[in-house]
Amino acid sequence: MPGPGSPGAIEGALVAGTSIVISDAQVDGFFAKRQSVIDMALATVACVPVRGEHGPMGLLYVGGERTL
Repeated sequence: MPGPGSPGAIEGALVAGTSIVISDAQVDGFFAKRQSVIDMALATVACVPVRGEHGPMGLLYVGGERTL
């Protein structure tokens, strides 16, 4: 992984090819149990896959410690 973040959210967005937005990861049924969410005290997460003409180009990732 290129930097800190939630591997589960990153992988989910890349595999599904859709955005993942979590408004409170600390209470989310799936993400609250993830070690990265616990270690980084993540609350909000947004992952948006970026596609180019020939497929995936990257991913926009934003994570924060405050809920929305």
